[in-house]
Amino acid sequence: TISENLIDGYAIWTQVSGNEDMLSPRRIKMKPNEMKEGERSTIFAEPEPLISGAIYNLTLELIDEAGNVSLESIVNDLRFDLEPPQFSDIIPSGGYYNSKEINFFLNENIQFGTITFQETNNSSSRQDYELINDDLIAGKKIKTLEEIKTEKLEQVPENWKSQRVLFEKQNKDLRSTRMKYRRNVDEAYEPIKTINGILKDTDALRNQRNKIESIGQIIMQQEPDGAMKQIKLIEKELGNIEGSSSIKSKISKARRALKGKNPNREKANKFWKEALTIFDKEMQWRQKALSEFIQPLDAYDTLIKDSIGLRSQKKLGLEQAKSIAVCKSSHQDISLNF
Repeated sequence: TISENLIDGYAIWTQVSGNEDMLSPRRIKMKPNEMKEGERSTIFAEPEPLISGAIYNLTLELIDEAGNVSLESIVNDLRFDLEPPQFSDIIPSGGYYNSKEINFFLNENIQFGTITFQETNNSSSRQDYELINDDLIAGKKIKTLEEIKTEKLEQVPENWKSQRVLFEKQNKDLRSTRMKYRRNVDEAYEPIKTINGILKDTDALRNQRNKIESIGQIIMQQEPDGAMKQIKLIEKELGNIEGSSSIKSKISKARRALKGKNPNREKANKFWKEALTIFDKEMQWRQKALSEFIQPLDAYDTLIKDSIGLRSQKKLGLEQAKSIAVCKSSHQDISLNF
């Protein structure tokens, strides 16, 4: 903790053992943010140009705004280490190995470490073993698979089984509730989506009038095989227009009436006329809806499409995508899933 703002300050690093530092003692000027009043959880966030493997005593020379100088001994025998720990003499190291032992040498004490077992080309087989206690101390290590198994089991909380039963029930209830919610909101929004799609395809349906009217002449004047091919093309175009299935169905029946050894032109003509009648009724209600309902319907859709209608949209908006990305990137404890 620094009790007051400083006008100047220096960190004095004096090498006392370990690798030799020819420039010791190093007198390094403190940065402005390091001379402000307040508590410090770390000593110098940025690494200083010291010698890796050297052991230092650290002293601070502090000068306050009145010019008072204070020499404070912060820490002694501080090892400056930039080298990663080394695992060596690892057995097994490859090939066939008929033993339950794992041997390795650790060149220095470490804070944490992990041994990973994984089948070649099978990432789902990965098993991690966390090094604990004496495993973190430098030296030669001999571990058996049975020891690893025992130590891993010792890390399992005593109440794991009871907690897993509770978790499974809660997880099942969560999935059920989620599915009910999704089904309810999807069913609530689907009519809006369907009506909007139908009305917005009104012009596309209107443009099919001449082709639908021509079917009568096709039925009566062309050979059945050729007539069926042309009618099939009209069916295909209708299939891309929202809400035209009832018209398309009658036209399909007209086409099938021409199929086979005994094509029935009269029957086909009857179905075509029914298709025309449905077309006229369809256009009548669509045009009325476009003039009276499309604006309030669009306003209502805008109001709910980012809430209960969100799952039915073709793509997410930028804000929704950012929100979901944040949720998905958060850590989740999955230990009870296994």
